[in-house]
Amino acid sequence: KLLQAMSDAGIEVIVLKGSLFADVIYKDPFYKKMNDVDVLIRRRDAEKAIAVLKSLSFSGVGALFGKDELSSKSHHTPPYVSADLGCVVGLHWGLVSPLSPWKPDDQGIWKRKVAVRVAGAPCFGMSWEDNLLHLCIHLPFFKTGLRELADVYNVALHVGIDWKLFDQR
Repeated sequence: KLLQAMSDAGIEVIVLKGSLFADVIYKDPFYKKMNDVDVLIRRRDAEKAIAVLKSLSFSGVGALFGKDELSSKSHHTPPYVSADLGCVVGLHWGLVSPLSPWKPDDQGIWKRKVAVRVAGAPCFGMSWEDNLLHLCIHLPFFKTGLRELADVYNVALHVGIDWKLFDQR
């Protein structure tokens, strides 16, 4: 419902990591337990995306703690949780903190996006080289399980990485 509502609102959404891989690589939405659904939007669409989340009865966790939904010190909002507590959404407009010394090519990521369907809804995925880079920069800080390593393995070896492009990024 979320991805379809974002599409209907004219918001391009790139589905990140697990939720994308579940449909596109593994063909199984239950291939691993996920804590949230992470999506990437353009920063200019953030207020509209938050309105879509609220129209679907999602509540921002940041409001509980008096946090700004659209902080210039972050690359994402605080999590949004569905009314039934069954879905948590991470709304991102960047892959790393704006305070990080290394910055991915955000404009290039959007230029290289590919159309996909996730849970039957139209959306986008990053190029496989950008997906692999995202996994690599995310892995050492947040993920250390075998399934996360399997994602790196499967993206690196089974989807046709252009290693020269990956090296450039």
